[in-house]
Amino acid sequence: MSGITWLSLIAIITSIAAAATSILAFIYSRKIDKRELFLRLHHQMTQLDAQKGRRLLHQAKKRGRMPIDKERDLINHAMALLDIVGFYQEKGHIKEREVMKLWGATFLQLEEAGKWFIKRRTIEENRHGQDLWPFFKDMCDNAHKHHAARQLSRLK
Repeated sequence: MSGITWLSLIAIITSIAAAATSILAFIYSRKIDKRELFLRLHHQMTQLDAQKGRRLLHQAKKRGRMPIDKERDLINHAMALLDIVGFYQEKGHIKEREVMKLWGATFLQLEEAGKWFIKRRTIEENRHGQDLWPFFKDMCDNAHKHHAARQLSRLK
């Protein structure tokens, strides 16, 4: 081979190596970004206000009346967090398996009270046709599926 051909071959190999390195860096970066997002969401879900909102949601359902003012704000905050977790999971920004391992039981425990709260807000605020927190509802369905699958795997 002549000198120009060797230089061309070296340039092509170098270009391919650079492209492969860029692709691998991009894939690794996305994986890290997803993990960071999941950790931030987990941190927000474990904050005292979010925990208190979930507890107040259970209490409101048990009493059968809608909370007002600060309590209502805390429940809204908790429901919005649960919904955004579902949104990010559906969009593929976080892994469903990881969400279900850490938060599946929470979705199962809050399903009845959450759906009650959504229904009451829809009626009170005349929001018919507007779907409040749709990803929360989807995550409750997913939690049932994951729970059933875990039960089956334990039987095997």
